Amino acid sequence: MLEICVLGSGSKGNSIYVCNERTGVLIDAGLSLRQVAKRLQKSGKGNARIDAVLLTHEHSDHIAHAEKIACELSILVYMSAGTPKGFFTSDFSQPIYEFESGSCFTLNDFEILSVPLPHDARDPVGFVISDGERK
Repeated sequence: MLEICVLGSGSKGNSIYVCNERTGVLIDAGLSLRQVAKRLQKSGKGNARIDAVLLTHEHSDHIAHAEKIACELSILVYMSAGTPKGFFTSDFSQPIYEFESGSCFTLNDFEILSVPLPHDARDPVGFVISDGERK
């Protein structure tokens, strides 16, 4: 069963957790890993797995903690090819997965469609996530 948990929405940090029994993704990383864990615990998902971070766009309230989370969990960061990578430091060791806006890609058992959106960013996207049964 596909589940969605909004962890933060606003200028102080945006992050949404989407999961099923086998896969979990963090959409945007505007919250620290500590805050993500605290809010997942509060929502009843204390031992939630995070397999990747998907970024919608480059604004700081969406990406502030992406690098640290990816490094601490040894996971990929997914972003559109038009999203600038300059916000990562030169010692960022985790690979980045780039996709074209409007394309589909697979992450474990999720099929993810990136949807171009109008916003004051370089290449903002939304995501439609399907696990084969729900989206």
